[in-house]
This record gives sequence, C-alpha cells and structure tokens, in this order.
Amino acid sequence: MSFRTAASLIALLGLNAGLSVAAGGAEGDAGRMTIGFRSVGQEEKDLLTKAGSLIRSRNTAATHIGDGVYLNNSPIERDGDSLFIVTADEAAFKATSKVWVPQEYFTLPGRENDILGEREAAISRDQLEYYIEDQGLLSSRTVKLAGIHGSVSDDIQQMLIPNEMISHDQNGVPIETESKLDTKIEEPSGPMFWQVDYEEWEGIQGSRAYTEDTLRARSASLAEKATKAVTEAEKLLESDSPAAAEAIAEAVATAKRCAEGVGHFHRKRPDWVDFDDFNTVYKQYSNARKAEAKLRKLKLTKAVEAQKSKITEAAEKVTDDATRADGIAEAEQAAAESNKLLQTAADEAEGVKKAHEKLESVRKQLDGGEQEEFIELLAKNPRAVWATLQESFTSMNGKPAASLDAAIIDEADITQEEYSIFQEGVDEAKAMATEIGEGVRALQMTVGHPEILCKRGDIDCILVPSDKEKLPTGEKPAKVEPANEGELIAIARQRSKESFDDFLTDFNYKSVVKHDQLYKELNERLPEFNTISRTERIAGLSAKFGEGALAVAGLALYGKAVADVFSSDTSSVLDKAAVVTSILPGVGCAVQLADSVEHGNVDAGHTALCFAEDALLVSGFWEIALVMQLTESLASWIEAGNEQDKLFDTEVLRSKGLAGWEANVDRMLKHIASDEFAANTTTRLATYQILVLYQASQLTGDLHASHKAVSGKPGNQTDEIVPHIEPEFRRQICAAMAQSKYQLRQKLEAVALEHARKFSEEYKDKFLKDYREAATKPIPFLGIPISFGAGNLDEVLEDARRWPLPLHEGRIKRAIREVVERLETPAQCRCLQGSKKAPCEYADCSTPKPPRGRKDAAGRVYVTNVQSEEHAKQMRLWDECVSLYTTCPYPGLTGEVGRQLWCTPAS
Repeated sequence: MSFRTAASLIALLGLNAGLSVAAGGAEGDAGRMTIGFRSVGQEEKDLLTKAGSLIRSRNTAATHIGDGVYLNNSPIERDGDSLFIVTADEAAFKATSKVWVPQEYFTLPGRENDILGEREAAISRDQLEYYIEDQGLLSSRTVKLAGIHGSVSDDIQQMLIPNEMISHDQNGVPIETESKLDTKIEEPSGPMFWQVDYEEWEGIQGSRAYTEDTLRARSASLAEKATKAVTEAEKLLESDSPAAAEAIAEAVATAKRCAEGVGHFHRKRPDWVDFDDFNTVYKQYSNARKAEAKLRKLKLTKAVEAQKSKITEAAEKVTDDATRADGIAEAEQAAAESNKLLQTAADEAEGVKKAHEKLESVRKQLDGGEQEEFIELLAKNPRAVWATLQESFTSMNGKPAASLDAAIIDEADITQEEYSIFQEGVDEAKAMATEIGEGVRALQMTVGHPEILCKRGDIDCILVPSDKEKLPTGEKPAKVEPANEGELIAIARQRSKESFDDFLTDFNYKSVVKHDQLYKELNERLPEFNTISRTERIAGLSAKFGEGALAVAGLALYGKAVADVFSSDTSSVLDKAAVVTSILPGVGCAVQLADSVEHGNVDAGHTALCFAEDALLVSGFWEIALVMQLTESLASWIEAGNEQDKLFDTEVLRSKGLAGWEANVDRMLKHIASDEFAANTTTRLATYQILVLYQASQLTGDLHASHKAVSGKPGNQTDEIVPHIEPEFRRQICAAMAQSKYQLRQKLEAVALEHARKFSEEYKDKFLKDYREAATKPIPFLGIPISFGAGNLDEVLEDARRWPLPLHEGRIKRAIREVVERLETPAQCRCLQGSKKAPCEYADCSTPKPPRGRKDAAGRVYVTNVQSEEHAKQMRLWDECVSLYTTCPYPGLTGEVGRQLWCTPAS
C-alpha cells in the first residue's frame, strides 16, 4: 500500500489509540504504551528484528526536524517496506521532554551543491535549536513532534527521537544511554486502521503550528533578545570592563542568530513578518558588529600603549651602567612587539577593507535583478544576513521589499563602518609605534654617552648641563656660555637662510629663493611645533659633540647627527602639517607667487587671499557641488510622453536617483583626473617638499652653531663639517620627500571622501525635492491641470532618504593614487641602474609591498625591496643610487626595514 493511500484511508476512518488503550496487541503489556510506527527497508528490518528495539538512524533520507529516529502516528507502510509497531516504557516516556515543531522550522530536501539552499537549511536547523532552548529544553534529550510536509491530512504526524536517546547503535549493538525509554518493536499480525493521537498527550511544549500572532510574537522576542544583548555589551565596552570581550562576542552571535531568525520567518511568511521587522533586528546586528570593531580598536591601542610604557621603564634602566644594556634590549623588544601588533592589526584591517571593496564594486552594478554571482557572494559570507535575495520591487503599500540589492547594500555598509572604526585604531597604534621607535633610537644614542639622556615630560631629550655641572664621565662640558648665546643663534639663522636658498636651488625651486616672504612665513609658523627651543637644541648638539666625542669620532659625527635627528624631526613636522593647515598656505602660495612672477603675471588680491586661507587643497572640489544636477530633467522626461504616475514607483525613484548620482561621481572622478587637479596636487606636494628643505636648513644652521661652540672657530670657518653632512642630508631629504608623497595621498583621499560624503547628502536633498515637485506638479489633461497629489509619496521619499548612496571609495582612492603616482620625483633623488641606465628611485616606508613587476600610473615598475647598500650594489645600481639608500626607521606597516626600489624601463 502506498504512503498516500494508507494516509487517506486512516484519515477517513479517524481511528486512534491513546496512551493506554489496550489495542493492537503491543498495548497489552503492562506499563508500556504505543508511541508510533516505523516503516523500514529489508536491511534495517533485519537489524530491528535482531535487536528487538529501535536502533540509531543513519539519517540517509530527509531529516525535516533533525537527526534521529522518525516514527509516524499512523501505520503507514511504504511500498516494499515492512511496518513495525513501536512501544516504550510508559512512565519513562511520559517523563521525557516533548516539544511541538512548527513547519517554519522544517528542513526540506534541496538540490545538490545548492549553496543558498544549504545555508537556508543550516539556518532552519539553528533556529529550531534556538526555539527548543527557549522552551528550557535540551534538544538532544527532547522528543520532537510535528506535522508532515505535504501530508493530505493534519492528523498524520511524525515524531523524532534523538539518536542520543536510543540504546542500540546503528548496527543494533546495545549501548549505554541516560534515556530509559526501553523501546521495543513488533510487527503487526494484520492490517491496522488506528493511529496514535499525539495531541492527547500531556506536557508537550511549544506550538503545533504558528498563527500570525504567535509568529509575530516569536519574531518580536528575537528582536528583544538582540537589543538586550547588544545594549548590555555596549555598556561594558563604555565601562572598559574585562568582561566586554566575551559579552560583545556573545552579542554579535546572538544578534546574528536573531537577525537570521527574523529573516527566516520573513522568507517563510512574508505576509506575517514584515521587512521592517527584519530591519529592526538587523540594526542591532549592525550595532553589535560596530561594537566588536570598537573593541578590537580598544584592545589594539591598549596593547601598543602597554609596549609604550615599557619604553619609560627601560629609560630608567639606561641611566645606570649596570642595567643599561638590559634597558635597551627591553626597549627594542617593546618596539618589535608593537610593530608585530601593528602589522597583525593592519592585515586584519586590510582584510575588512578588501571585503568592503568587493561589496562596493558589486554595489555599483546592482540593477534590481537576481544575479547569481552576487547571491553566491552573500551565501559564502558567514557574517552576511538577509531577509530575501529576490528581485527588487515595491510592495502594495508602497514600501520597498526585501531584495538582493538591499542585502548587498546592508553588508557593504556594515563592513565600511567596521573598517573605518578599526582603521582608526590602526592609525592610532601606528602613531604610538612611531613614538616607540623614536624612543628606542633616543635610548640607543646614549650608548657611550649616557650622560646626555634626560626627560622632559614624556619626551626623550638631550641633557644641557650647566656651567657648574661636570658630566659623569669626566668629559668637559661643551663650550656653550651665556656670553656667546646670541652669537650662536645669529650664526644658526644666517647659515639656515643660506642653506635654505641652496637647497631650494638644488631641488628646482630656484624661483622661490627670490621671495623672502616664504622664509618669513615658515619662521613664524613652524617653531610652535618644535618640542625644544633652538637655543636648547644647539646646546644639546654641542654637548653631544663635546671635545671628547669629536676626538674619538671626528667630524663624521656630524653626518651621523643628520641621520639621527633629521628624519624624526621632519616626520614630526610633516605629520603635524598634514592636520594643521595653517602651515601650508604660506608655502603653497609662495610657490604660486614665484611662478606668477616668473611668468610676469601677479595678482596681488589673489596672492593675499591665498596667504590668508588654504585654498589649494579644496580647489576644484567645491565647483562640483555648485553644478550638481540630475542626468536628465524629470520634467523633460514627463513631457517626452512618460506617465507622471510612474514617479510613484519606488524602482523608478531609485533608478533615477542612482543614475543622477553616478553621473556626479563620474564628474568628480573626471575632475580628479583633470590637469587642474594635477596642478593643485603638484603645488601641494611642493609645500611638503619645501617643508622638508626648511627642516634641513634649520638643522644645518644648528650644526654649524654647535660646531662653533665646540671648536671655538669663527662662525665663517665651520665649513669643514659640510662634506660630512651634505651626503647625509641628500639621503635623508630624498627619503622624507618619498614619504611626503604617501602623506599627500592619504590627505587627498581623506578630503575627497569627505567631500563625496557631503556631496551625497546635498545631492539626495536636491534630488528628492525635485522628484517630489515633478511627481506632484499638475499636468494638462484636455486643457485642464490635473495632479495626482502626494499620496504616500512623502513616506516613500523619507524611506529613500535613509538609503545611503554608494561613495565609491575604491574608485576615488584609485584615481587619487594615480594622480600622486604621476608626480615627478626631484632629479636629486633619482639615479640609474645598469648599463641601460634605467632611471630609478626609492619609495616611502608606509606603502605595502606590491607584487613584483607592478607598474604605477607613471610607468615606474616595482623591482624589489633593497635591504642594504650591499644589496643595492648587487642590483647594479650606480654609486649615486647606493649613496641615496637608507633603511626604513622601523618595520611599520610594510613589515620590511628595506626600501622599495622602482625603476622606469629604459627605452
């Protein structure tokens, strides 16, 4: 007899057996009860007959409500199978936990290799477990009861006994279990037309079937669970509690599980569980992931701060001869550990960034359809959650329905926020790692000269002994006396100005030399960023170059001072210049002024304005906002024969809005690629480079002044140090200028993305205003103006206002990177390789190492990371290239101490 025939017959007869009805033979055993029927093939029949009891299932067939042994409440015998009556110890079975499983938790058979189907099945099983947990039950110790999918009658039901409760293994061998059901099986002696009525059993928890009210209540309870978990975790994060990590991890898991649950219900019952219900709990999942990113940021910065504190402890040891070596070793270990932490975090941030960029690249291709590759992108993402992955459309009430587009946008937005938060932590950690590196170098300088170390606040500095103090080593104090302090400062200033003019000439800024306004501006603006006064630094250098030190190391000590002092000083000023824009206009405007004078075209009013505010950086961005417009006039579109009522269609709203925004993004990118933007960027780089030259000139003056103090020679006879400092200055200036390119790129990226964000909001306001006017504007019909009215349009527009426009971060950054890559490197910093004389240059220390052979926008090709001067020689670099080589001051984000070499293939 077929399954459907038997089920129909039993349903028609309506016969049943309760808990203790003495029927069917097996019920006659005292203390036992019939709990169902099992239809099996020949192989399992032989095992059952031998065991005399149920055996654990291999679950090779469909498992609608979990793994275990399935029974029916009706004696349905499938074709070719054998039927068994199943009984259990009555007392034990009554005491066993039981739960009804609504059909929303069923796991139905799917296609092979169906990634989305497998993901849905996993969610369904997990939500069933969650449902059972919320009943206060343990799934592996609970009998599950449910209807049968596709059954002809609601009276036909199934029961699942978990394998863990069955006391015989899959081969019928007895095993120990906590369950005392003591199941027995018996073949019926003849046809049976009765069934077990599961609904008469007492103590079954849960709902046999969800109603609209009970399903919505379950959905609301999931939203409440997510909100509670996230709120409590965020409080712990704010209080910086040790329990925060565990709580936030739990909150992310809970919020995800709840969001998946409501999404699952929406897919099963979209008429009962709304897309808005899903969005409510999804917001909590988003908040949980943001809290997780904040925790990662906090843990990173705390870990690096801990390494920074070790530098302070090490500095105390360095003051004692007995512990100096240990102190420096501990400081170096702290620096290495901080760099390791930073590298790991940077890799993690890069992974999140790539995930976001992948989603963002898909986002700009969304067209409202159901692209299989986009569905797969989400299905393979273990953190993604969605309501449905269907084609975009608007529901009858005018609200956007769940769709693939919405799911992609949601996940893209979360990953963007995760990356932004964590990247802030990486940036903060990088700044601390830089300070740690500088601290280590300061401590290393004390080897052989421990007497020069001091502390000024948290800053390592150079000790300036008084005339009456004697240095611990017995070395005579430097000859820096109050009487000639004014003379030393005068020498430093004169030499600095002369050196500045020379540097400007050497690095192709000769036209700027004629305009003293630049040097005046820099002298007024920059000293506030120095940690010590000029007098103190000259005195400190003099102490470092004391007569004893010069006697040992000779004038080469001045070259070493350039390497030790210049890079950290310049890096500090450039970092500050990047955020304190008041430094930069004077430089940039002086460059513009010099260029105008060279061409005989000077606008005094423009020059005054330029010196007053930083117009260079934002030049070119503001024009885009002023001319922002739709790609096509809505009024023209209607007049061309399109029905006005189509503007009430959300899909039309989205397509028109996105089309207009994409056009404005394209125009912004076109502007970034323009000659005007390139010219402004070139001027901006010039400001950075001139700052580098200014710092070099200041140190040059200080070195000359300190040499006069130490040697006692007249100020015009200190040139003997020049051959020792000039090569090192060129090396350090070129390294700093390479780094300035990277800093410029970061700054431009930040400005462009912030403007894109502002533009998106301005565009959205303008578009929605114009859209509403076009949709509600009266149009003539038979000579009579007719308007559709606003209807629910305002609600639709408000929903649209909440949808973020794609900012195309990847495209903007790529466009700016190409502009910066095309900026020419000063001739003084370029050199040659091999017999073909290929032009080469060294890159900055912050850009991650690219794949070998990568070509940049200017045609330069990445060759290798040069690890040493010897390595440079092996690369057949000319001597001038070898002389320009310097290692990166610390591994930093690149994980390398070597410096990247880029060469332009010889033609």
